[in-house]
Amino acid sequence: MKYQFLLFDLDNTLLDFNASEAYALRKIFEDRGIEFTNHINETYHRINKWCWTKFEENKINLKQLKPLRMELTLKELELDFDPNDFSKSYHDKLAETDFWVEGASQLIQDLAPHYELVIITNGIERIQKARLQNTGLTPYFSTIVISETIGVSKPNKAYFDYTFEQINHPPKEQCLVIGDSLSSDIKGGNEFGLDTCWHNFKNLENDRDIQPTYEINRIQDLKKILDN
Repeated sequence: MKYQFLLFDLDNTLLDFNASEAYALRKIFEDRGIEFTNHINETYHRINKWCWTKFEENKINLKQLKPLRMELTLKELELDFDPNDFSKSYHDKLAETDFWVEGASQLIQDLAPHYELVIITNGIERIQKARLQNTGLTPYFSTIVISETIGVSKPNKAYFDYTFEQINHPPKEQCLVIGDSLSSDIKGGNEFGLDTCWHNFKNLENDRDIQPTYEINRIQDLKKILDN
């Protein structure tokens, strides 16, 4: 068995963050009497993507990101609401969700007896822990590393240094990083000297100078790689 440690990203790798996000966004606007339109959705997603890029580049921290994305969204939509209140409500709604990526639940159950499973996620601690609990994922993982908890995020080397300390520094050739983000999961794993598997569930063209060791379009196809 080539790999013994499988380091999984969480959002859009095991749990369907797109579904969680869609639910939470719609709820926080509709709860305030605002029709949730495509324009609102597209505005938030564009701003949120920009904020997370700045976060990965260490230009803002997570504490700044949380209200900033709502502040910029509300400003552009010309809505007069407290961004901190909006942000808290959004996080509360995210923490209620339990959406899986198709095939992920069975995959984890199949892998758990044979591998040491690790979660590596850039995210907000209380939301990620709640979603892991809601879906029953927590017991399958020996180690769960959340960026907010440790104060550093993927793709930074310090994030992987911390993770490897938690799993007692196994040989890097025994480890495989699995995630949907080229810029955080795959780049971080590559630069740390680990094999990587890109969960390209959107069938995107890779136009980045970031090359994964493997590429899959469905998370359950990971088993084919591990069985080879």
